[in-house]
Amino acid sequence: MFRIAAQGRLATRPPAPAAGPPPLPGPSLPGAAAPAAVKVAANPVSVSSERARILLLSGQAPAALSVTGPVRLRGEARLRELPASLICTHLDVRDCPQLALLPEHLRATSVRASRTGLREATGDWLVREHLDLGQNPHLRVLPARLTARTL
Repeated sequence: MFRIAAQGRLATRPPAPAAGPPPLPGPSLPGAAAPAAVKVAANPVSVSSERARILLLSGQAPAALSVTGPVRLRGEARLRELPASLICTHLDVRDCPQLALLPEHLRATSVRASRTGLREATGDWLVREHLDLGQNPHLRVLPARLTARTL
């Protein structure tokens, strides 16, 4: 933080923060617990789209995965799970009947996850454009920290 003085620029230290981190927005009901922050792995493994597909379908994906392109797994009956943390440009898991959970920490431009076996989607999601979770009859819970342009 800087302050402009007559003689030039003077650096000033910002005021000390209050004790503890600021509270997260949460339920306003008395006695209701606020959503817990999602822990993100410190060093996600960075892979190409093709390598990510192989890892995800084999069930050998690391807990944190950063893909340098889209993750296209549409119609893959073998897909059962995604890593706890996933960063990619586009995620397409439409028509994956065995997929019951999506990542706790998700960063993507668009997500298409219709007609899957999803039961709940929790965690911290940032989807910059479109999020499609349609035609998931068992889906009951959405992430408490969900940001998307269109749903």
